[in-house]
This record gives sequence, structure tokens and C-alpha cells, in this order.
Amino acid sequence: MTCVTVAGGAGTVNNPSVLLGLDHTWIGDLTVKLVPPAGTPVITLLSRPGRTGGTGAGDSTNLISSSVLEFSAANSDDPETMGNTLTSAQFVCQDDGRCSYTTNPDEEAAGVLSDLNGTSSAGSWQICVGDGASLDTGQICSADVLFSSTAADVSVAIAAPDGVAVGSTYLYDVTASNAGPDAATGVVATVTLPGDVNFVSSNCGATAVGGTVTWNIGTLANGGSQSCSLTVELAGSVCVAVSATATIDATEGDPVAGNNTASAANGGGNSIADPSFEDGTPNGFWTESSTNFGTPLCTVADCGTGTGTGPRTGTWWAWFGGIAAAETGTMGQSVTIPTGSTSLDFYFEAPLCGAAADFIRVTVDGTELWRADGTSSACGTVGYQQISVPLGAFADGGSHAILFESTSTGAGTTNFMVDDVSLASAPTCVAGNTLPDPVPQPAVIPASNGKTLGLMALLLGMVGFAVMRRRD
Repeated sequence: MTCVTVAGGAGTVNNPSVLLGLDHTWIGDLTVKLVPPAGTPVITLLSRPGRTGGTGAGDSTNLISSSVLEFSAANSDDPETMGNTLTSAQFVCQDDGRCSYTTNPDEEAAGVLSDLNGTSSAGSWQICVGDGASLDTGQICSADVLFSSTAADVSVAIAAPDGVAVGSTYLYDVTASNAGPDAATGVVATVTLPGDVNFVSSNCGATAVGGTVTWNIGTLANGGSQSCSLTVELAGSVCVAVSATATIDATEGDPVAGNNTASAANGGGNSIADPSFEDGTPNGFWTESSTNFGTPLCTVADCGTGTGTGPRTGTWWAWFGGIAAAETGTMGQSVTIPTGSTSLDFYFEAPLCGAAADFIRVTVDGTELWRADGTSSACGTVGYQQISVPLGAFADGGSHAILFESTSTGAGTTNFMVDDVSLASAPTCVAGNTLPDPVPQPAVIPASNGKTLGLMALLLGMVGFAVMRRRD
């Protein structure tokens, strides 16, 4: 079969139809199929009209591309009878006015166009035409898939409005919205809680299984939104970095998938921009230099692996050295180091060390905080190891210049590799709500009647008198 591809936009299929312009002699040779982006179900639109029980030559009428055929579930004309009132010199549609057909798979697998209702319209659709006999030829001149689709731009937001509390419960507020253009149905928001956070309750009927909280919203009108408050608590009594992630989905196709996920964190995030160098080169976040190569940044396709691992994650990594010549390379970034941060962390590999004097170091504002050279225990080892560099007084909330710098003397080839740089900020928490210590109150003796009260008053007076007499 010969196929043409039609691109479908985001949405959900409803009442699809196919428009097809073909030039071909002898329509009884032809089988036409529609293949959706998912690959199934394949719908046979036409299967060798005029053949009886899968035998015979079929109808000898012709097709001309200027008379476009339409296949739709809304039509009733059977394509099996296509051309049966015409001669072999005439053209379907042009000469009989019959241009709109339903589908007929004949001996092919059963299926109708309405079977595609509710599926995603996004992706590549294929309209395929097969010629089951020799001699007659043709070509596909036009092909379109039409459907009325629904689309809903659902989005989700999550926040801890009063902060993450230590010693009591706190809230995550989740908001689900629909920017349309259609109503969203079957809307479900899911919140994934970190292991340090326990679900307590919700005000929207959300349920939790393990750390996954599910909120079944149902229908969101175009322009509508709904909110839910989740009551949670830290599993321990110490402030830790936690991040809750919310996602949203609906039955309809979503033209903007980028707003379907959101997170709320109380710090502990990475302050380094492009921590694994995936912006490549020239890099928009790191300043880069290399005596011989222009940049230390590499991909396996560009540089090989230098007998090492290559990138630890992603496609890019920083490779310092790499040549038996004098080489200096740097990667630098200005970063705000949050107050309370403890270390700059990264992964380091040194599969080859050519000279003892070759080195790599980390400086902050020109002050060296870490160094490895050709005598390092990491030399000759394939595989990354994590390095933690204490930041000390530099963790003051100010902006500082972080620099990876390496120099090779050229006495041999040295390969120093760096990837996945991180600088975590300290988590922030608020004190939980606790009850104040109770204030002592005088004892209250309940009264049953006036006589009892009078007796108690008399007894108290006697005790007081006795006590006073003893003091005398």
C-alpha cells in the first residue's frame, strides 16, 4: 500500500471523516485504509468494490482526483456499490453524483469510523491505498482527515500557604483550572507527597494510597477552577526539605501540556543553573574557556569518552584536559549561595592522569576550596564519585563566583570529568501550633443546694478561725 501522512492537532476525535482525491482506472482493484496515530483501530474505508465474496475483477469504473470522495459514518451510500451504474469509461462522483459514502470493509477486518470517537487526534494519521491487481495504475492527489475535536487546557498549581510546619499539621492548597476552549471532563489531579510527609485529610474528598493523593474533580467548565486543601504533617520533628508535586489530566486533548505539573518546595532546591550542562555550547548559564578546544563541554558524538564514562546523566558533561599539550579549561557561574547551605556537590571522574602536576580545583571568589591532581586516588578509576565541598562563610545569601579550573602541563594526557553540579539551599520551616501551658485555677466545689453551701461556708470559717488561733 502507498500511504500519505496527515498531521493531527491536539484534541479528542469526534465524528471523523476522510476526504480523498484519487486518479485511478478500475476502482475494483483498490483498498483504502485509515490508520490513526495510535496504530489501532485501522478502519477499512473501501475494499475492492464490485467483487463478490472476495472473488472477481471488481468494478471497472474510474476515479478522478478533481471529484473528491468523502467517507463518513454520517453517510449511507455503500462503497461496495461504487460505480455500479456507470460504464468503464466514466468516473465515480463526476458522472453519477455519488461522492459521499459510509465504509465497507468487505472481507477485511470489521470496523467503522465511529470506533475512533474519543481517541486522541494528536499525531500522524495515515491514509493508505493498495492496488490488488496489475496493469491499472494511479496516484493519491489529496487526502484529509476531518473531525470535530474537543480540547481543554487544564492546569494545576500547588502551594503551602502557611509554610511547612514542624510539630503540627500544615496545608497544601491545590488549584485545578481549565482555560478551554472546551469543558474538561474526567479531570483528575494527583499529588505525590515525599516520604517525609504523611497525608492526614482533605476538604475535597481526596484519597491517599501511600504517598499518592488522588482528587477526582470530574468536570471543569471552560474558564472554571476548583480548589482543594490537603492537611499533611512531617513524619519527624526536624525541619527537612520536602517537595510535593501535583499533576492533572482530563479526557480531552490538552493543547498546552507544560502547565499540567507543578511543585511546592520549602528549599533544598538546586541553586546552580544548568547543573548537568545540558544547554550545551555556547552555554547560556556557564562561562566556558579552553586553550585548545574553546570549551570543556562535550558530547560522546563530539569527543568520545576519553576512556571514561562520558556524561553521568543527559548528553553533555565537562571534560578538562584531554590532550598531550598544555591546556587550561574553566567553567564558571555566578550564584547566590543561600544562607545555611553547607556544600557545593558535584560528580568527578579521572580515568586518566598523565602527570602529577596536572590539577583541577574549585574556587569561590578566587579562594580555592577543593583540589585534585595527578596523584589523586581517583586517578585511573572509571566511574563517577560524588564530591562535597564545604562552603563555610560563603553561605551568606550573597552572590559569589564559582569556578571549576583545570590546568594540564602537557607531559601526558589527563582527563578530568565533571557532571551534575548542585548547591542545595537550606530548608525553611515554621513552628507548629502548640497549646500554651495551662494556668492554675482555684478549685471549684459544686453546689447542690443552699444548705450545703451554708454548711461549707461555716466549716471554712471554723477552719480559718482555728488557723488564726494557732498563729496566736
